[in-house]
Amino acid sequence: MTASPSTTVVVWWKTSLGLAEIPRRHTIGWSDTSGVPNGAITIASPHLRLDRRTIETALAANLAQTYPTPPRLGPVAELADQLTPEARLRAAGHQVLTRNLTAVYGHRTIGGVVATLLGRGVDAHILIDHGASPPVRTAVCQAAEHALAEFVVATPDELYDADWERGREDRWQLLLERR
Repeated sequence: MTASPSTTVVVWWKTSLGLAEIPRRHTIGWSDTSGVPNGAITIASPHLRLDRRTIETALAANLAQTYPTPPRLGPVAELADQLTPEARLRAAGHQVLTRNLTAVYGHRTIGGVVATLLGRGVDAHILIDHGASPPVRTAVCQAAEHALAEFVVATPDELYDADWERGREDRWQLLLERR
């Protein structure tokens, strides 16, 4: 089912579960299909798993302040074909942040990726220069997706060859510049 052009679509995903807390606290991330706006809600429940109706009821109540017309809601897996690169990065659990990168790294800098490989996957921060136009913002997110896909399977030597720099033993950084 495709949303009409006037219907906003918001995707959601589960980000964490507080197993030791009583009642359990489930964190649900959400994003417009463009990636912005985005946020998270916490749902307290004694249940180990939440059903879709519970999640979407809580999310709809939370989003009423953001959207004048209720958006269409759905899990990421159901609406993946409608997501922009920025929304896909957010749904994968990565932080997408806007920063003044040109002041620190020079006028050619448009973005960067800071990544750490953990036992459960990659934890990444994608940085986009505050002056980036929407097409440049999209290009940075596409480049970040590509870089992270390679990051997961690369050796340290391959990362160095691809211009990644090691910040700490477990953390790598990649600067993205205009060509």
